[in-house]
Amino acid sequence: MRTSRITIWSAVRLAVRRALSGGGLTQLIMPVALSIVVWLVFSAVVAVLLRTGAVELNALTTYRQGLEDKGPLGIAFYHLFTAGGVDMIKGGPGWVVSIIGLVLVALLTSIFTNYFIEAANEFKEGRSDFKFSDHIAIFGFGRSVPDLLKQMLNGEYSACRFLIITSGRVPEAVARLVNVLTPSQLRRVVIIRGDMASASGVKRMQVSRAQEIFIPGEGGGDGQSLQCLKMIASAIPDGRKIPCYMQIESRTASSVFQYTDMDAVICGRLEFVPFNSLDLWAHKIFVKGIPFEGAEGIGPDSAGHVHLVIAGMTPAGMALGIEAMRLAHYPNAVLHPDRRTRISFVDTGMEMKMNKFRSELPHLYDLVRRRCCSGKISGTKWLVPRDTGHLGGDFLDFELEFIDAGISSPEVRTYLESVRAGTRLTVAMCQDSVEEALDAAVSLPAGVYDKALQVLVYQPGDGIVAETLASGSNVTSVPFRKLKPFGMSPVSFDLSLLKDLLRDANALHIDTSGASLASRSSASQLWSDIYCACHSGVKLRSAGNDPSGTRYALARAEHNRWNADQLLMNFRPLTAGEQKAVMADASLKSSLKRDKRAHLDICSWEKLTEIDPSVIEYDYRMVDRALQTGS
Repeated sequence: MRTSRITIWSAVRLAVRRALSGGGLTQLIMPVALSIVVWLVFSAVVAVLLRTGAVELNALTTYRQGLEDKGPLGIAFYHLFTAGGVDMIKGGPGWVVSIIGLVLVALLTSIFTNYFIEAANEFKEGRSDFKFSDHIAIFGFGRSVPDLLKQMLNGEYSACRFLIITSGRVPEAVARLVNVLTPSQLRRVVIIRGDMASASGVKRMQVSRAQEIFIPGEGGGDGQSLQCLKMIASAIPDGRKIPCYMQIESRTASSVFQYTDMDAVICGRLEFVPFNSLDLWAHKIFVKGIPFEGAEGIGPDSAGHVHLVIAGMTPAGMALGIEAMRLAHYPNAVLHPDRRTRISFVDTGMEMKMNKFRSELPHLYDLVRRRCCSGKISGTKWLVPRDTGHLGGDFLDFELEFIDAGISSPEVRTYLESVRAGTRLTVAMCQDSVEEALDAAVSLPAGVYDKALQVLVYQPGDGIVAETLASGSNVTSVPFRKLKPFGMSPVSFDLSLLKDLLRDANALHIDTSGASLASRSSASQLWSDIYCACHSGVKLRSAGNDPSGTRYALARAEHNRWNADQLLMNFRPLTAGEQKAVMADASLKSSLKRDKRAHLDICSWEKLTEIDPSVIEYDYRMVDRALQTGS
């Protein structure tokens, strides 16, 4: 169980301000408590004066007031909270005592009242500062923050304190948390107002003493989050390395962060983990949910293949497509190229969207078998990559299809109905319009629902309609049981999933005896390890009951997966001239990789055995790791 610490003085101040800002009866706690403290202090003063003989009681007056047996407490109460009674006391000091009581009750009332009001306003507006240690620092109050806090406070972080900085209004942020957190959980959260990307804001967040840092942002764009990241790293002293999770809104920028190492200061002081919510959703659907191939794996002799149809080349659609390019690699495509994975993007205005894809992933686009259909789909020829003889020819085990039409168009409906039996089909509705996506999902031909493993529908707000249709029990709703909503904002960030991915990636560097294997060569290698670990389930399902007999085919499939991974990280293969130069001077391999992002090993398996056979051992090792850890 994780815990946080707070100084005693900060704990007292926090309790006072929280009580004062609570409203209703809660606000009475501090005035009543302060009155009791004043009463006790004043009683002590009276006791000292009586014991030293500085004052004497008038016996008659004391009896008349009923205070003769009350002692200092009764006398103090009489002077503080009644009309007073100077006739009780003889001599000058008696007047002093009465005057002190009058001052405390009358003059200081306004001072304390003003203090209480100001303290409550400071806390409500996020101007208060408290000293924490081992807390969770959250920069920005983005839409995923309430659910993130709920996940953490219901798990191993339940005893932690959370410090959040936001540039928005603190009362509005608190109002959002009230809907998802219990009162006891809410007391573990402190929100301050400030600029998350400023030096003063980072200082107030006390990042050097935090145990983990999250940067979900809050509408300022990825540039603001990156500036915040740099400010955080500069505020952490050498010798500490704090986990830092940063949400990247742009899928393209997220992929760039995944293959680009940050500067030495950030890498030296932070365990930096960039993530994109849509990418995590794709992981959740196809790694933790129903995989592309379904529950039954695709072995070396399987006749079927995976076909992912994506309606809408939106950020959500691209996330699912990229996930397929990373994970949908199977041993049957090694010997049967006609069984390679097919990814079909269906959308209007496809030429512009296809060109955008090409500009983002130029090396992958040039190497993949593809076609763009603007008329009759079945009559459009496939384009095979040219000038790749030195790489082994058309070696990628997936193909891309760009269809310029709506998902409800007659030609697309006919195409979907023609998908042959045995194809592992997934249809994903990723239109930006919630209504359009849902309408298209429930309007698919009946035959498509019969063939499909699942029909995904993007619902960024609420998936209640799709979930209701999927859970229906009457006969007419049976097809819709394959309907699965995804992308709902309340659960857009799954911390446990991200932690699982990191754990699985780290496990690749530990053998079955617990000994450490080779460490990562760079921080950018982290996500490559994550995708490799995600493919372990595919390998296990493909191996079935014959792990040893499928080891060779699985190793080749692993190399195919690695090829796609490198191309998605915008590495490129070597030209024929570069390849020839490396064969003459092996030292050029690392310099080309470092300086030109050109990798010798992006090629077919057969070519790899000729130009760099020693690395094949890595493919076998990844297969063995998957089979050993999964057995």
